[in-house]
Amino acid sequence: MTIRKLNFSGVSLLLILVTIASLTVSGCNLTKQEPTPTTCSSDLDKDNICDNEDTDIDGDLVENTKDPFNNDRFKCGDSDGDGCDDCEISGYFDPNNDGCSPTKEEEEEEVVILEYNTHVRGQGWLSFVTQPSVSGVIGRKVEAVMIRVSSQSNRSIKIRYKAWLQNTGDTGWVEIPSYVGTVNQRRRMEAIWIEIKEAKDKADYSIMYQVYMESRGWGPWQRDGEMAGTIDEGRAIEAIRIKLEKR
Repeated sequence: MTIRKLNFSGVSLLLILVTIASLTVSGCNLTKQEPTPTTCSSDLDKDNICDNEDTDIDGDLVENTKDPFNNDRFKCGDSDGDGCDDCEISGYFDPNNDGCSPTKEEEEEEVVILEYNTHVRGQGWLSFVTQPSVSGVIGRKVEAVMIRVSSQSNRSIKIRYKAWLQNTGDTGWVEIPSYVGTVNQRRRMEAIWIEIKEAKDKADYSIMYQVYMESRGWGPWQRDGEMAGTIDEGRAIEAIRIKLEKR
């Protein structure tokens, strides 16, 4: 270290010239060095986790080991088997919103309404009524029943029915909207069976029905293929009501 005192125009200046070739203390260099920032060669989902350390490379909420398309956030497989990729719409695992599965709102909007009428001896076909209204006339014999799915419905459903008729017995199964029974043959209907035909519809709905029997009144509600009415007791069905219920 060199110190010199210099005078310029009566002004005393102290100039300290310090020349340091290398300053060390206890053998350690005191020069500050900035750390080298860590950089990723690849970070697909931009989550600041390098792909080689990221358990979900594409950010679709499906782990790499379970994601057959772990480089595409809009593909992650079809866990519910509905034909649409679970990540297709939202870009992350959401099987309930994959473009195939109905949304909760769509399921709530599903409507199936039944309408039916009866052919009554001495009066013919009555007007259609909507479930669970009564069709028939107390004191008059029902000879035929017809069921159909209302035009207000947004889902079709297959239903079949059969009846027990005076003198002829079992009619065999008939599918709606055809009627079951006879017209203008004076054959009273004594019993009826109604059921949903397709397994997929049975899983969603149950059909219930109740008949008013001559000299006995309303019987209990029956459902899904059970018999309503009587056999060989000479009791005509005089009225019926039907309803379709969601399971």
